[in-house]
Amino acid sequence: MKREPAFENEERYFKASRADHGTKVAIIQNNLDKYSVSAMCDVLQIARSTFYYEAKEQPNEDALEI
Repeated sequence: MKREPAFENEERYFKASRADHGTKVAIIQNNLDKYSVSAMCDVLQIARSTFYYEAKEQPNEDALEI
């Protein structure tokens, strides 16, 4: 049995549970001025600790020299 779409053009809507962490982190960073990190993490189904870990600047391995 095929279900009816809840909205017209429903397939266009962003499905938070299917996006990768990088996409979710980018969405949160782009909306920090509008919403709280906690609220966005809840909606996007990502742990706050994951957001903060992914969001911090990772050192460029090419720049590291021993």
